[in-house]
Amino acid sequence: MSNAIGIDIGGSKTAVGLINLDTGNVLAEEVFDTPDLSETGQPYVDRLQAIVAHMREEAEVSKIGIGLCELVDNQGRIVSAHRVDVTDAQLRDAFYDFETVVIESDVHAAALAEARFGAGRDMKQWVYVNAGTGISSVLMRGSDCYNGAHGWAICLGMSPIDLANGRDSGAPDIIEDRAGGAGLVREAREAGLAFETAADLIAAAARGETKATRVLEKGGHVLGNAIGFLVNMLDPQRVVVGGGLVSFDGPYWRAIGETARSSIWHRPAKDVPILQSLLKGRAGMIGAALANGRL
Repeated sequence: MSNAIGIDIGGSKTAVGLINLDTGNVLAEEVFDTPDLSETGQPYVDRLQAIVAHMREEAEVSKIGIGLCELVDNQGRIVSAHRVDVTDAQLRDAFYDFETVVIESDVHAAALAEARFGAGRDMKQWVYVNAGTGISSVLMRGSDCYNGAHGWAICLGMSPIDLANGRDSGAPDIIEDRAGGAGLVREAREAGLAFETAADLIAAAARGETKATRVLEKGGHVLGNAIGFLVNMLDPQRVVVGGGLVSFDGPYWRAIGETARSSIWHRPAKDVPILQSLLKGRAGMIGAALANGRL
């Protein structure tokens, strides 16, 4: 049986798992809150190292894959610190005793898992969109990610949606700030709602709280427009949307579908399937292990 460690470093949650590469089954798992940006760095890497060491006591494993919510170039170098401030050198030093260490953007890892075991199976040309604390996307050719010239072709969420009326003077609004989890919480607070997390906001909408529902609908409309743009530009067979914000049906997910279809120009293309991830919150962790398993 072939196993690998997969680490999914997200803006809100970090998941570490021992993964069977043949089946995608999670043999062991630990999930914890990702610290604030200022609290990441070496202490955070040390915690990952300790968790992995414990898992290696349960099974022999020599490969580890790490997906994180930052830009990773085509040489496996982490080139941003938007949500998590760790370096590829810190991660490689922590896991020096593994045979191979692969570092990927988390959206690439999640898409790989969906291609192998989830909603992207048997697709030749499709798009994976991650809707979590942040927003990102990747064009998939079967199970291969289109990386772009440098590895940075994931930045859907950083695209401007309003060049004139940004939150800060002279700065444009971007998709992530209106449709990502952190942005939705900020929107809720501006509407007078006291929520700490996007999960709290979703729970309030499920209870029928009107203001919470409106915030989620507004964010879903923003992401739906962006997905419609992707369909117009890329003509995929399918769009798969993963991440914590779409783990449940609700106003956010419904708004995504309704707005995406209204934003797609070519009438036959309006029927493109827009599906939720089958692997849910485990996609990034499983995919990180798979990224290494291909070596």
